Amino acid sequence: MGTALVILMTLAALAAVAYPLVRGIRGRQVPPMPDLETQAAYADAEDIELDFRTGKLDNAEYQALQQAAQKGLDAELERKIKALRGERKQARKPAGARGKCAKCGTPYDSGDQFCAKCGASLTLKRACANCGAPYYEGDRFCVKCGKSL
Repeated sequence: MGTALVILMTLAALAAVAYPLVRGIRGRQVPPMPDLETQAAYADAEDIELDFRTGKLDNAEYQALQQAAQKGLDAELERKIKALRGERKQARKPAGARGKCAKCGTPYDSGDQFCAKCGASLTLKRACANCGAPYYEGDRFCVKCGKSL
């Protein structure tokens, strides 16, 4: 009986320690791997640093190589920034825009019910000139008075 109790308490202690670790691993998202150009640029910078620390490079060579590597890293960073800006511009362009908001002029996609910029309703766009009843886009006749829209 005593042995079973010791084993049970040991398992409970292991579970109490392991649970937060397992829960933390499952909830964490792994960041995407950098592309090959970025990996190569960082590897070059690390190689230069290692060579300097081991005495293979003197201070002048180290400074020159470090500046060249930094320019490469800066160029890679600028390339990524341009790519992200291009993606953001593409995302802003409405693919299937069917109209513009009557209040602010922002383009909207079919199926949108409210303007993304000003919040105005996109489903009720106009009112009948004869009776003032609201009508939907595509309606040809007023539902209240029957006049042509």
